Amino acid sequence: MMLERVHRAPLKPDQKLSVLRQYLIPRLLYGFQNPGVTGGLLTAADRVIKRFVKRVLHFNIHTPDAVIHAAARYGGLGVYCLRSGVPFTFYRRLDRLGREGDPVIRAVMASPRVARLVSRIRQLAGDVPPDQVWKERLHAGQMTAGLRSASGDPASSAWLRARPHGWSGRDFVRAVQLRTENLPVVGVPYNPQPARQCRGCRQRIESLSHVLQGCPVTHGMRIRRHDEICRKVARHVAASGMTVEWEPHVRARDGALYKPDLVIHTQGVILVVDVQVSWESVNRTMSEVWDLKRRVYDQANFREAAARRWPGGCFRFCPLILGARGFWPRCNQVTEDLLRIPGHLKASCVNSVLKWGSSLHSAFMRTVWA
Repeated sequence: MMLERVHRAPLKPDQKLSVLRQYLIPRLLYGFQNPGVTGGLLTAADRVIKRFVKRVLHFNIHTPDAVIHAAARYGGLGVYCLRSGVPFTFYRRLDRLGREGDPVIRAVMASPRVARLVSRIRQLAGDVPPDQVWKERLHAGQMTAGLRSASGDPASSAWLRARPHGWSGRDFVRAVQLRTENLPVVGVPYNPQPARQCRGCRQRIESLSHVLQGCPVTHGMRIRRHDEICRKVARHVAASGMTVEWEPHVRARDGALYKPDLVIHTQGVILVVDVQVSWESVNRTMSEVWDLKRRVYDQANFREAAARRWPGGCFRFCPLILGARGFWPRCNQVTEDLLRIPGHLKASCVNSVLKWGSSLHSAFMRTVWA
């Protein structure tokens, strides 16, 4: 009844999610922490809550539970799981009570009836904290393993706690769908193999990563997404008193042309910054992407050409990598320190990637349905 009233209320989707996490679920916790509550009752309550979340955010019915229950810092939505959380919290309280110094309390806790209760609750709770369990399930999934990049920086999940300024409720829903791979594509396992081909280029399977990162239909918008991130970083660097060159052409002796996104001059040091928005995958970590991008410029041919272009400079190579699903990975730490990138700029870049990801998918769908 309460969830139905919240769903009908004139609230934005993120506000409904906040009401659920901050008011409705905490209201249930006290009543559920008593010996009469069974695991079946908690599971039934969780089922109702998951149905509400999927309805508000327009999730596919097969969305993994770990996406809903894992903490936001791990890539989930942070909705409390009653079945795993309530017994664990109840058992932890009873365990602390049994270790109190009062002899009366220790005697009560040692009685057979209370001991049976504690044993039953411990079986329900398990030995591993629920947060850790949901994190491992989320990062072990085939479709959700890339979400491990969310733990790299708080900026990756700040938009989940507070909807960014200027975002509509639809923007928020589509950002969550992008993060959790709930945006519609035909390259899903339950479609026949021929039906999975990209409707835009007919060259690859139409996965969300292909639509956002590889399909020729969205190539122009990917360039604009990349350029917006570069402009934000360039404005910050220029405001800090550094000199910025935008995409300078550096020609090597063998004719090779290099065009780093930004070359920044500061106190005798020349920072070569190249921005890349990359898909988070199981096969390649963000740290590997960062190192591959660094090696494009940190090599003898470019160093010799750059030394002729900017004589006497001390070069540092610092890529800036963002996840296509709105992640600021930990591997950017070196670049952050050199450019003195503040938290609000990181959050702004993450929000831009999410908005552009939504726009890329919408443009793709309009094209293939035209």
